[in-house]
Order: sequence, then C-alpha cells, then structure tokens
Amino acid sequence: MSRITFDVPDAAVGDVSCEDMAAEARMALAVRLFMTRRISQYQASQMAGVCRVEFIQRMGAYGGTDFTQDYWEQEQDAIGV
Repeated sequence: MSRITFDVPDAAVGDVSCEDMAAEARMALAVRLFMTRRISQYQASQMAGVCRVEFIQRMGAYGGTDFTQDYWEQEQDAIGV
C-alpha cells in the first residue's frame, strides 16, 4: 500500500485531533475511490480502517452510495481479492 502525506490548514482542523482528522480523510478518500470504481468495496473498507458493514453505513455521510458494485466486484470481494 502507498502512503500519501499532505498539509491541512489549521482552520480546517480546529480542535480535532490529528488522528481523527486522518481517519476522516482516509474515509473520504476511500469513498471517493470506491465511487469512481478505482478500488473495490473491500479495498475501500480496508483503506478506511473499518469493517465493510461500517464502511457501507458511513458512506452516505461522505456522499457515497453502496449501489455501485456490479456482480463481478461483489464476487471478488466475497473471496477477498
């Protein structure tokens, strides 16, 4: 897995911990990559650091929907590919 580092303006962080901000950024990016079909739902949940059920439940808060996978992707996710 690759690592990306970027700066966030202090005003955007406010009084949120760096760990919480990083978790939010990972979730937002995971949803975006999943919605644009660059990664599977399984990969997105791994990237976000949550189980698939929690990823699906939290996607809506990030503008995502869980109705984007086709049958092949679901089969690949079922076997952990």
